[in-house]
Amino acid sequence: MSTPLYCVSSKEITLNRRLLNPGERVVLMEPRLIDYGVIMIYGDGDPHVVVELRIDSDIHIIEGNIIVIEPVANKSVSIAVLNIGDTTGYSPTIEISFIYGTE
Repeated sequence: MSTPLYCVSSKEITLNRRLLNPGERVVLMEPRLIDYGVIMIYGDGDPHVVVELRIDSDIHIIEGNIIVIEPVANKSVSIAVLNIGDTTGYSPTIEISFIYGTE
């Protein structure tokens, strides 16, 4: 009887700043299961461009000029940005770093 070998790998996804028109909403990441990781919002965006961070059924609305570090374990994550202002504006840089195992 053999035992399967597991390999742990890491990955980073960087969602660069993006210019949005008033009222524009863009989905940056469709729902994705994160086994163990961290979501970092750099706060380098405009305050009227908000990040809609969905972790399982919880929705967090974060202004683009706020720095956030959110650990995530065994949860589904999706990310969208929305310009709620009446002028164009930039979304913040968002980075997702996570580890995962493979057989």
